[in-house]
Amino acid sequence: MVFSMQYSTRQATADRWQGWLGFMLAACAWLLVTVSWAKDAPLQVVLQRPNQDVVITAQANLELPLGLRQVLERSLSVAFVHQVVVRKPRWYWADREVSRKERLVRIQYQALTREWRVSVINDYVENGPPQSALHQSVSSLETALALASRVSEWEVASSEQVDGDKDLVLDYRFALDMGLMGRPFQMGAAGSADWSYQVQGSFKVPNNSAPVGDAATSEGLLPLSVPGASR
Repeated sequence: MVFSMQYSTRQATADRWQGWLGFMLAACAWLLVTVSWAKDAPLQVVLQRPNQDVVITAQANLELPLGLRQVLERSLSVAFVHQVVVRKPRWYWADREVSRKERLVRIQYQALTREWRVSVINDYVENGPPQSALHQSVSSLETALALASRVSEWEVASSEQVDGDKDLVLDYRFALDMGLMGRPFQMGAAGSADWSYQVQGSFKVPNNSAPVGDAATSEGLLPLSVPGASR
């Protein structure tokens, strides 16, 4: 009888420890899945309205396929473009375009210094006059890609352009710009998924100064394209 009571107590204690261990393992697994999802989100966007201007901070998840990585490692320049259109939806007619902005980013490996050069041209206009660029050198390709795929507090529409309009929509697109690559690359890249990277989304612009954040869960988010989709 005594032996039976001791055994039952030990068994109950072991069962409690197994239950707690199972709970902790499940919680850790859930946390790992959550963190992994946030890291792999194709696009994260925060919109703000300081002084009624429209300001965007965005980060795209840019992972280069092998073909693009090899081109960069041969010291050839690769260009990406951030494109933003702010528009006013109209049910009775086509949407009115409030503002359009483009930012061009180039990445190139400098063999002599063994550094990666990131060049940024604001208010880029295709086939327009030459524009000055801001340059930054970093030690790794991963850092260069992180810089190229991010915009921070970028004013894409002024209060004068908005002119008191409410319920605006912002279309954001980040993509590889094949138009700035050499003609041989454009011909060889036709139909290749390695050369058709883009990610995009449409978001409701806040009517006040309160930010709209994390595009992966924001209300008003339209479906995102996935990396590798056609241009």
